[in-house]
Amino acid sequence: MPSLEIWATDVNSDYLERAIEGIYPARALARVPIETRARFFQPAGRASFRVADELREGIRWQVHDLTADVPPAQVFHIVFLRNNLLTYYRDVIVEAALPAIVDSLAPGGILVIGQKERLPDFLKGFHPHRSVFCLYRKHGPMGSARSERRKG
Repeated sequence: MPSLEIWATDVNSDYLERAIEGIYPARALARVPIETRARFFQPAGRASFRVADELREGIRWQVHDLTADVPPAQVFHIVFLRNNLLTYYRDVIVEAALPAIVDSLAPGGILVIGQKERLPDFLKGFHPHRSVFCLYRKHGPMGSARSERRKG
């Protein structure tokens, strides 16, 4: 089985601390099958559960601002960009930050966005992948798409 490396980031250190704790109210797990809940969550009080330690091992937690800092010089095979950049930021910020994020994806890598989010028109080389909100990248680096955008 190949090794798996997970980077978990957020601009808000309080949110990141809550994620590190891994404690969720029981209602957040309502649609999780009982067998899965029993295997991967431990009771953490009267009405909450904690993610099992085995799932939290090896995660690299980091405060990171996608709008100000480029992603690390790393190639990612999947990026979860749900309900943040495309939802809460103005177009000018999205246009500045998004190219660096998608350039960090390996060719064929998957970009997961929120169900109600849409990719900006300037982003080329993405095609739907089995659902409306999960997209995959078909081509290599986005540099050529950025160049085409400047020309047009």
